[in-house]
Amino acid sequence: MLTQILFMILLGAGDPNEWKSAKVEYATFKDALGKWKLFVPDEKRGRLIDGFTLGRDRHRFETKPHFARWKIDADRDGKFDDLEGPVELEVKTENGQPFRYAIRPVGEHWSSGGDEWVSAGGWKGNINRQPILLVDRDLDGQWGEMGEDAIVSGRGKKQVTTILTPVIRIRDELVEILVTQDPLAIQYRPYTGPTGEIDLDAGLSGVKGATVVSLVIIDRAGQCSVDVAKSQGPVAVPPGEYRISEGVLQRRSGRKVATLEFSGARSEQPETIRILGKKMKPFAVEAGERCSPNWGAPFDSYATFFADEDYVTMTSYEITVVGSMGETYDGLIWSGRP
Repeated sequence: MLTQILFMILLGAGDPNEWKSAKVEYATFKDALGKWKLFVPDEKRGRLIDGFTLGRDRHRFETKPHFARWKIDADRDGKFDDLEGPVELEVKTENGQPFRYAIRPVGEHWSSGGDEWVSAGGWKGNINRQPILLVDRDLDGQWGEMGEDAIVSGRGKKQVTTILTPVIRIRDELVEILVTQDPLAIQYRPYTGPTGEIDLDAGLSGVKGATVVSLVIIDRAGQCSVDVAKSQGPVAVPPGEYRISEGVLQRRSGRKVATLEFSGARSEQPETIRILGKKMKPFAVEAGERCSPNWGAPFDSYATFFADEDYVTMTSYEITVVGSMGETYDGLIWSGRP
């Protein structure tokens, strides 16, 4: 027994802070997450009317409208198929390797689902026994670009989507992540640098009865992005100047909508409020300190209107609500109250 203990000491258990590798493989959102729709902070949308180019080899995919729907040449064989929902594109790269990319039409213009598209596939793996998925947030057909792409981590109600940065939060732990290309590979290790704390829940005011569904923050240097909504209490992050990238609040609206076509069943649809922080004043997080910025109320509102002689036309869609730190709220005055 003593010999075995001495052997283990001499052999060593390995440095817990050394880089580890995560095996990855391509998967659609449906295969990796069980759903096609995914909240992605500050997500970019592509236009179907222009066609689009993807990947390092600049694969060109053509689209065309056909009556009240779109068609797409999904495998570049010159044949166009209806784009009525998510579709997977697949071609060969210059090296003969398969290039796969799933898209999902979005918007309200065409009966097929829209005249825009978003990414619907990525590279899945595991970090610290938690599933992760790289998402092509900027729609260039490449995954793993720091500050440009996104990453999904966790399961069920603990699942979060944040911007991909060198430091992310997985299973309540800060992790350093490194993504290399050709072939795509992920390495990770525990973050061991200094930290401070952010408590945004304590500082939110003026949105009565709202539940924070998602609240993704990112520091000015692009070194760390976390979703603070899925945590209980303050969240540890590296020191820096942070702002909200995008968030979602929900509260009861009292509005009833049909849940099943022709059935007559109706249920309450929650009021969804989208928070955007591109023009938000940054809040500083110092090492060993807790930051609880006051945001939300008091609000300012700005309206876009159309004047025609003695009439002024304006709807709630033209009202921009701005919080005390410069963050904007989309949908806050749906029911006429902040």
